[in-house]
Amino acid sequence: MTMGWFGRSESAMRAAPRALSALPLLVALAVAALSHTAVWKALDNAWYDRLLVWTAPAKTELPITVVAIDEASFAALGLPWPWPRRLHAQLLDRLREAQALAVGFDVVMAEPSPNPDDDAQLAQAITAHGAVVLAADMVYSETGLTRQWLRVEPHSALLQAGARSGFAAVELDADGVQRTVPTAADSFWRSLAQVLDQRMPGAVARPDAQPGERIRYTAAVAPFAVISYHELLDPDTHLPPHWRDFLRDNIVLVGRHLKATGELGAAQSDLFRTPFFAEGRVLTPGVEVHAQALASMVTGQSIRIAPLAWVLGAQALALGLVAAIGWRWRPGRGSGLTLLATALALGVSAILLGLQQLWLPLTGAALMLLAAHITRWALAWRDERGQRQRIKTAFARYLAPELVEQLAAQPDALRLGGQRQALAVLFTDLAGFTEWSEAHSAEQVAELLNRHLSDMTGVVMAHGGTVDKFIGDAVMAFWGAPVPCANPVERAVTAAVAMQARMAQLRAETGLSLQMRVGVHWGDCIVGNLGGDQRFSYTAVGDVVNVASRLEGANKTLGTQILVSDAAVQTLGDGPRQRLGLQPAGQVPLKGKQDNVAVWTLSNQ
Repeated sequence: MTMGWFGRSESAMRAAPRALSALPLLVALAVAALSHTAVWKALDNAWYDRLLVWTAPAKTELPITVVAIDEASFAALGLPWPWPRRLHAQLLDRLREAQALAVGFDVVMAEPSPNPDDDAQLAQAITAHGAVVLAADMVYSETGLTRQWLRVEPHSALLQAGARSGFAAVELDADGVQRTVPTAADSFWRSLAQVLDQRMPGAVARPDAQPGERIRYTAAVAPFAVISYHELLDPDTHLPPHWRDFLRDNIVLVGRHLKATGELGAAQSDLFRTPFFAEGRVLTPGVEVHAQALASMVTGQSIRIAPLAWVLGAQALALGLVAAIGWRWRPGRGSGLTLLATALALGVSAILLGLQQLWLPLTGAALMLLAAHITRWALAWRDERGQRQRIKTAFARYLAPELVEQLAAQPDALRLGGQRQALAVLFTDLAGFTEWSEAHSAEQVAELLNRHLSDMTGVVMAHGGTVDKFIGDAVMAFWGAPVPCANPVERAVTAAVAMQARMAQLRAETGLSLQMRVGVHWGDCIVGNLGGDQRFSYTAVGDVVNVASRLEGANKTLGTQILVSDAAVQTLGDGPRQRLGLQPAGQVPLKGKQDNVAVWTLSNQ
């Protein structure tokens, strides 16, 4: 049976998979390249935010209190913004009375007050406390000639009173989320840290932030103690009696604390998206962002960024793993190793972030593994689908439909090369066909031959056999490959009986006197895709095939139509033997055999 179903030489078949086997590596390399683009940062940041939320501590170790300029204070004071600076002076006096360690006003006070006495009172309070930071900021200025951003410093009288300037602008990532620690030399957190270090030398673990260093946010719900501004103006009325003890040695940040959700709009000033925004869609007041940055740096809990060499090393390791898995790829083992390596990469990111405050972005390495594995699965699915289709095309005319479907579902049953397999082999031949064909036209010969071979093929397939080849008017078929079957000899003998019945019907319909002889033998054969590099066929070879062919010819000597070897009959039980009507027919000499071969025939033949 010629294996034209491949449509290509064996060498071409081997070359195509080798070429396609490089595709997963190319996909992995493409993912690695993409992981270093700005667009990919969104994916890295999304995984970072999730990890940061999962590993966030419940609270900071640094005693920070936020004095909130909130809705309740606006309602209690009944004053428009900006409030008179004498109120800030009064607030600062209360904090000095409570012995607050340092105070930062996240409020820009650049212009002189309408009432100079207000500035004087605040300056006096700043001097009395001695550890105050006032916010500086950037404002956009547009005139008829210029458009520019200008830095706005605190009012000079307040700086002269001893206040430090702290640049309160934050550094947002490309997606608008506040993750990084501000790196300006006089950042708001850094000015507060310097004040703290003066009062408590050595208290600040990390006085300088490296580029890209990130804030270690604590839990989103109430990370700091919050006191309303108006309550601290009259603490004995609004706060518990121990309020002084509570605020002692605290770092106090004063700023707007007007909560708003993303759905209600983010246009409110001094509200920011942090990694916790995706959890509850709640924006964070700027004063809390400054508090988080300060706590991260003072306690040494800020998130450092791993060197690029580490990322490249992880991706190189992932690429090597892709190659190793693909070298001897098996679906189950490959999937297991890929999932294990992917989970390990993401797990290492989580562990380093949670325990070592180190961000090593391994999403690129993880997706390299997954993308390569998905590509490999896609190629395997494509190959399997193509293989099944080729098998169906190849065997549709030689096997019964149910066997074709079974073979397509189990393509491993059809291996390239040969293998030893016990088969029942059947040979047929038309006696006198050569003489008949010489007396008739080519068209008549072709018509009869096509009908005869078509009929015999149909009988073989109906009995679950495989048509191996046609040799002129002869048919070779076998049972037991490429799909194993039960009772191969019984099937072959039953098919032989049906073939003779079909031949008798042909004689009755055409008036021909042609007779058909059938030989059946059983034993080990070499069966598989055999041939050369450019052309091969699925066939069976071996002594069993030769004996079956010669048994077919021995019918002429014994005057029988079907001969079955004793070796084949011995595989049958008494029941099948009696049901088929087999009886001994003696022994016959066969070419190539030293001893005569015992044979059986059917009682009704």
